[in-house]
Amino acid sequence: MWLSYLHKRTPGATFLFVVIVLVLLTITIIQPIIQFLNGQTTLTTPPHYLFLPLIGLLLASFCNRVYVIADTFEKATFWPGYFYAFLLFNIIGQTSSYEALTHGTLAILITYELLKIHFNSTALKNTYNLGMYMGLAFMLKSEMIFAIPFLLYAITNLKPLNFREYMLYFLGIVTPLYFLYAYCFLVDDFNLWNNLLPYETWFQFSSTISILNWIQWGLVIIFMTAVLFLTFIQYNSLPVYIRRMSSAMLFIIGAITLIAMVSSFSGFLIFYLAPAFTFFATMLMLKYSKNPRLELIHIIFVLIIIGTQLLSTFVQL
Repeated sequence: MWLSYLHKRTPGATFLFVVIVLVLLTITIIQPIIQFLNGQTTLTTPPHYLFLPLIGLLLASFCNRVYVIADTFEKATFWPGYFYAFLLFNIIGQTSSYEALTHGTLAILITYELLKIHFNSTALKNTYNLGMYMGLAFMLKSEMIFAIPFLLYAITNLKPLNFREYMLYFLGIVTPLYFLYAYCFLVDDFNLWNNLLPYETWFQFSSTISILNWIQWGLVIIFMTAVLFLTFIQYNSLPVYIRRMSSAMLFIIGAITLIAMVSSFSGFLIFYLAPAFTFFATMLMLKYSKNPRLELIHIIFVLIIIGTQLLSTFVQL
């Protein structure tokens, strides 16, 4: 089946990966396309949603490449990119191209730096980069301020930090804020700086989520819960590096959970969850890849998710 075939580095596997990701993500933009064809919307410029499948493919390929070049798993595979696209499936059609590209890229870069820290005796560059990426994420979405201490715990779980590395982490966070303040000072307009922490938008939860959307997210939560459960059943038998990375990824998941409680489950958060769950899902597939029942269950699960997405699309038309 396709999961087994994606666990190869051949031209055929590459083509299959591209086709699956594009088809999966194109399904999420069927609704606005049909509305346009029916004359319900008029366009003068190309709409952002036409670029979302391509952006999703680029992000999935980037995530896959990060795990491959970091030698995280035993064999080069397309599974990380596939699972990344699968987790974006429910949300990417509800986000803007700008939000997908910025938060998706930042989340993958944060994951890459975490993967590299464990192998470096001195992580000066990595800790500074992580801090800078978190500073940029905070500038884009103020709720990400709650993730800053969680990411620091994730780093210390991978490697004990010395004083210089702690300082570089916080210096990295301050760097983009410094340049933002300098820009506001030069143009003599501090509105952008004053809006950096819009507290009034916190704890405002959406009440417009449909039943089908709840079903979709419920299925994704079941998938994530099952992945974590199966991971910790075999936790003690995992290599030390994988165990430390598992703990670090859990800190990331904890941070996103806290942010979801503060600002409701905003669409941008899935971009920070996806690389972490991609790590766990790929690790499990490497463990149970020879079990045909697991692949059958996964296929049924994917078809249910796609079915609810299509049903939700046509109910809203």
